[in-house]
This record gives sequence, C-alpha cells and structure tokens, in this order.
Amino acid sequence: GDFYGVPGQPISSPHDADERRARFIIAFRQLADTDEATFKNILAAIAPEFEALQEAYHEKTSLEAALKKREGKAGWSAYKRYVAASPSYAELLLDNYDHFQADALLAHDAGYEEAIQTAIQAFAETNPQNKQNLLVDALAKELFACHFLSDYFASGHIRTPRRALYNYGLQN
Repeated sequence: GDFYGVPGQPISSPHDADERRARFIIAFRQLADTDEATFKNILAAIAPEFEALQEAYHEKTSLEAALKKREGKAGWSAYKRYVAASPSYAELLLDNYDHFQADALLAHDAGYEEAIQTAIQAFAETNPQNKQNLLVDALAKELFACHFLSDYFASGHIRTPRRALYNYGLQN
C-alpha cells in the first residue's frame, strides 16, 4: 500500500464511497500490474528492515537495536532506497492519509467492499477458470485492503494526526 496510489488522490478523501472504491481499484491495479523488475526493486529496498525484524525476533532483542546494527540502512537512507525503487513514493508521502486512523478505516473499507463485490461476481460465474480467477482477485484485493487496517493499529499511525498535520501546515 505504501508504494501504490495516485499522488494527490488518497483513497479516503472523497465523501462518496463509490469514489473511494474507484481510487482503491486504481491503487490495487498498480500493484497487480507491477512488472517483475519494479517489484524486485521494492522488495530489495525494504529488505534491510525485514532482516532487522527477523533478527529482533530470533535474538529476542528490540527492533531498534537490530536497526542500529544496520546504521546507514534505515531512516533517510531507507527513504532514498524507497524513492529509487518507486519514484512516486515521495509524492505519495505528501498526502498518505490512507495509512492513519479514521482514513485508514475508510481506505480499508473501500477495499473490503471491492473484494466482497468481486467474490459475489465469482459466486455467479459458471466458468470454473473465470470463477477461480475472480476468487484470487477478491482475495488479493482483501489482502491489499488489510494493509490499511494493519496501519490503523501501528503505534506510529495511532498517535499521528496525519491529516490534521497537513492541514496545519497549509494554514501556517
């Protein structure tokens, strides 16, 4: 979810649920249509954080301690890796409300509704291969939507009034 979307058009911003679903579909299609090279670049960009998480788990230490061992691979250098892997990442950060509190729930709900509608289409489908494809698509949409739900519970996302901070910056 962090690497996909339309800069300036967060999923959660429209008041209309159908427009939120349309924005979710665009973001999801970006993920689904990502070429293998870009996908590998994104995985390589996030690898140091993933390795630190695994180390913290296996060594029963803090994630902070595991990240400190990788000095120069977190923070600003991670941001630079992310932008290199996905040039739109920096633009998406400007209004990434979809990952914070009430907005995260709206983004998740848009994706959940889209996944349910796709599953309903699968139920009505008579061709076994089309049915399977639709069910896989529905599951993928739900998993993509779950990213926003997991962000809702992330400690840094709970405490950060993301939209309010942006609006405050606009006023000052």
